[in-house]
Amino acid sequence: SEASGEELKYALRSIEKNLKVDVRVVIVGDKEDWFSPEIVHIPHEPYLIKEDCDCPAPSMVKNPQADVTHKLFTAIASGEVTGNFILSNDDIFLLGPTLLADIEVLKAFGTLEKGGKVGGTYNQNSKRTANVLEKNGLPIHRYGTHTPMLLNAEELIEIIERYNALEKGYLLTSLYFNEKYPDARPLQVDGTAKDPILGSAYRSDIPKDLLENVFRSRKFLNCDSKGWTAVKPLLETVFSKPSVYEL
Repeated sequence: SEASGEELKYALRSIEKNLKVDVRVVIVGDKEDWFSPEIVHIPHEPYLIKEDCDCPAPSMVKNPQADVTHKLFTAIASGEVTGNFILSNDDIFLLGPTLLADIEVLKAFGTLEKGGKVGGTYNQNSKRTANVLEKNGLPIHRYGTHTPMLLNAEELIEIIERYNALEKGYLLTSLYFNEKYPDARPLQVDGTAKDPILGSAYRSDIPKDLLENVFRSRKFLNCDSKGWTAVKPLLETVFSKPSVYEL
């Protein structure tokens, strides 16, 4: 309900066209009226957690990262998601043929202490994640790169329980990969003009020739509400054919 447009529809079209892996699609959260029976839908309302403060009566607040953790926990607890699975978002698009190996490669966006706008919820969650990892003698790579990633359901549940991540705002994939691969040297991505893999669209006035080059050369694209305005026309052209996930 908080999406700015039809990102999910085009994300699924890009998966059907370009992902070279047989998958069963499970969507957690809201349900669109165009969902076909090919989608396994798990309803999920926004999950609230206690405000992280020194006050005597903390409020129950929205925390997007805790909500993501609860969505994943719900999907796994339902039995619909088991073993290894690919995690992706409604605003991530596969721009060309994508192998499982492309997804398995560990990718990071710098380190956690620099994540998000200073003082914002994501920034606070990023710092909280960095602090708890450092206390355990682990690295603090920021694995939230707006690209698909391969996770293991049972191992993810262990991480959620170990860190009480249902009740705290943590960057779950950063907990998971820093725990699982403490000696990794992840590929660095940032979505900028110099990034060879990921294009990130966060402006509505991106030049058309620049976007066309991204569509020709990058593996992945993601956008926010402003960027959606810029990328929508190209997505409508490149992924014009409805997928099996649509009625």
